[in-house]
Amino acid sequence: MAPTDLSRLQLPRACREALAKQRSERIDSHTIPVATAWWNTELAADRLPGAPMASSDVTQLSRGDLFADAAKLDADSDEELLRFLWRVLAWGSGMKLRLNRKRMRAVADSPSSAVATLRKALKAAREDPARAYEALRPRDRNALAYLGPAFSTKVLYFAGRGALEMASLVVV
Repeated sequence: MAPTDLSRLQLPRACREALAKQRSERIDSHTIPVATAWWNTELAADRLPGAPMASSDVTQLSRGDLFADAAKLDADSDEELLRFLWRVLAWGSGMKLRLNRKRMRAVADSPSSAVATLRKALKAAREDPARAYEALRPRDRNALAYLGPAFSTKVLYFAGRGALEMASLVVV
């Protein structure tokens, strides 16, 4: 059987319509409702750096918010690195908080190791997404407990600011 000539296939209408919109409308404005009060309470209870995750009036986060966070992120600040992590986890989780308490505990159990791992991955995310992924998933294992491919790739995607030339695959 001959391979299908893909040059003659059209994208679905919904896809063409989405691509006709500006990036700011179709990507950066994509918002997710977040459980800010839960995050802030849990982070404060564990006395974790990076708290609060957001002010109490924040009820949603957008991709644009997280791209902006990454753009101004001081990679030398433990506090900022962890706040960035919490915000990405909150966006990725939305109102479904499954395993987030365990993710927080993993950081609380070894904060300096968690920060060092994040720092290495986030710096690499802007230069070499494969190396960044390897920092969070060495030898196909989680460098940070409970931060598997679904969430580590979201962290790298936002750290790379969604730039096409530095595209990080997001695993769902």
